[in-house]
Amino acid sequence: KEILFAPLSGLEVQSSRVDGSVLVLEMRLSINLASLTIEQVISKRRKVVQDMCEQLIERRHGQIQKDAPWQALCAATGKSADDVSTYLRALLEPIASHDTDYYNEDAQLGGAINDAVTMAGRVASWPKVLQALTKELNIDLPRLLTASVVKLQPKVANPVAVGAIALLSTHITELGLDNAAIGPTGLTMLATAIHRGAAPLRTLRLAGNVLCGVDKQGTGIYTADGLSKLCDAISSEHCRLEALDMRGN
Repeated sequence: KEILFAPLSGLEVQSSRVDGSVLVLEMRLSINLASLTIEQVISKRRKVVQDMCEQLIERRHGQIQKDAPWQALCAATGKSADDVSTYLRALLEPIASHDTDYYNEDAQLGGAINDAVTMAGRVASWPKVLQALTKELNIDLPRLLTASVVKLQPKVANPVAVGAIALLSTHITELGLDNAAIGPTGLTMLATAIHRGAAPLRTLRLAGNVLCGVDKQGTGIYTADGLSKLCDAISSEHCRLEALDMRGN
C-alpha cells in the first residue's frame, strides 16, 4: 500500500520495540504549520515587492491626511486620502503582480522596486507640481481644477501634472495635450485616472506625445505599457470619452 504524505510533514518517533528480527518504530505524523509552503518559499521576492507597495500606499495615505498642501488640494477638489490611495494602488498593482519567476531575476526585482518607489514619489509631488503649474498658467488652483476645458502648452506640460489633473479635476470634459511630450509615464497616469472614472473627460487630445517612448527620429526605448493602459481605460465601463486624437505617436 502506497501512502503519500503532504509536503513539509514529518514523522516523530513515539516508541520502539523489537519483534523477532524486526525493529518496530511507532511513529506520529506531524506538520509544522509555522513553516512556509513551497509556493511561499518560491515567491519570497514577489512578496517583498508586494509588501513594499502596501507600505508606500499607507505612507502616502498618512501624508495626505497630515500635510497642509495635501489638505488644501483635497479641500479644493472634494477628493479624499482614500481616493488618492486607491489611485496609487491601481498604479502599483501591475508592478507587484508579475509571475513569481519574474522577480527571481536580480535586474527585474531591482527594476520593480525602483518603479514602485518612483511612481509613489510622483503622486507625492502633486501639490508641488500643481503649484508650479498654476504659476506658469497665472491661474489659481481651484480655478484650474474646476475648469471644463484644460489645454497645456508643451513648455508647461508635465507628465506628473497630467495624472493629477485627470484624477482631481471635478468638471473637466476636454483635455488638450498636443505635442506636450507626456510620454509613456504621463499616459499611464492619465489612463489610470480615466479607468477609475475619476475624470468626466469627453475629449482627449494626445497628438505628438511620444506615447510609445520612441520619437520620430527613433530615439528612446519602446514600451507599450502606457498604450495598454489607455486601451484598458477606453474599454472600461467608466470611460466617457467621445473623441480621442492620437496622431503623430
